[in-house]
Amino acid sequence: MASMDWFNLSLDKKSAYLKDKRLTEAERTILECSILLRENKYEQIVNLLTKLSVQNSFVDSQRYLVLGVAYNVSGNCLKAVDCFLQAIEILSEQDLPDYEFNACLQLFFTHLNLKQKQEMEEVLDKMGDILNANIFNRISFLRCQFNYYLFVEDYIRAKSFHNKLRELVSQMRPGQRIYFLIDEFTFFLKTDRYSKCQDTLEELKRFRTYKTSENFVFMQAMLAHYQYKKPIYIDDNQFSKTPLLFFQIQVIKSLESGNLTNAKKFWAELNAINNNVYKEFMNYNGDKCLFSICLGLYQSNSQKDVSRFLAKLSPIEQKLILLLAESTLPLSKEEIFLHLYGKAYETKDDLKKLSLICTKIKYKTGLLIKSSKGSYRLVMEDEMNVA
Repeated sequence: MASMDWFNLSLDKKSAYLKDKRLTEAERTILECSILLRENKYEQIVNLLTKLSVQNSFVDSQRYLVLGVAYNVSGNCLKAVDCFLQAIEILSEQDLPDYEFNACLQLFFTHLNLKQKQEMEEVLDKMGDILNANIFNRISFLRCQFNYYLFVEDYIRAKSFHNKLRELVSQMRPGQRIYFLIDEFTFFLKTDRYSKCQDTLEELKRFRTYKTSENFVFMQAMLAHYQYKKPIYIDDNQFSKTPLLFFQIQVIKSLESGNLTNAKKFWAELNAINNNVYKEFMNYNGDKCLFSICLGLYQSNSQKDVSRFLAKLSPIEQKLILLLAESTLPLSKEEIFLHLYGKAYETKDDLKKLSLICTKIKYKTGLLIKSSKGSYRLVMEDEMNVA
């Protein structure tokens, strides 16, 4: 049982237990898989644990627990819920509240990923019933309450729990400290305090292993894109093990470059993960997050009024400015060229024609046409301070 308390064991202690010959092969495999979680080897974990035969029901509960974490982090949240519920059922029958609490903790954050409010409330009630004086469990329970009130946008109560957690920072394990900072980032994001978000990212950088993680790279890239309109340049392989982050960032990258075909393709992948949150294309039905605010950059329904500038422009300049004014999304240069000239571009010189037209439009009207990653978008005067 001590070796199976993998949630609370340090890596050194896990490694020491792996050398203990009293462990069964099943117990050793589960413990090894809990270490593989740190290495993001989720597919390997799933392969090992789904076919693992376990005779002891308590050990089987830990198999479900590790398997559920692997499913949750890799984006298969519904399977994760099933695993956690099976672990909780076993642990409840065996009257092991500390182990059951850890399973409930994982279940809560899976329901949070799925944006399931009622299910979160049910898990919070259960956690409250089995909570004991263990300081680490108390911190985890406060984190769940903090995240719940952030989700339902009760920022007054969320602030109260944030303050309580701040007072306990010195007593947090390193892992709890990292997760608390991620929660804090979410709090500042949802309350529009973006400079505080940046401060939190700087604090997270101090954790050497975390600053290279997919989640940190995602947070940094998406915040910079929203705040400063920085183009998103990321290595796609960085997100190969976290499909939810991968598909979200690919949707934004595709919108940024005016590639609607790709944007719709990646949106369909998000819809397959959770069709209650990612409904039809561009219709996000979840709480405020980095993805939603970046998506909002491309969701404006209002067309731009450029009528007062048209008299100053040549016919082809008018055609270009009207095309951009009517679009709520950036348009790829290839699409624009085809619209203006009725044929696909063939050489770089063809695309230089577009650049020259944009320069002439700016000179004649003062209107700014911004180029980014192979696309153009029109920026009106009232947008220039934030563009």
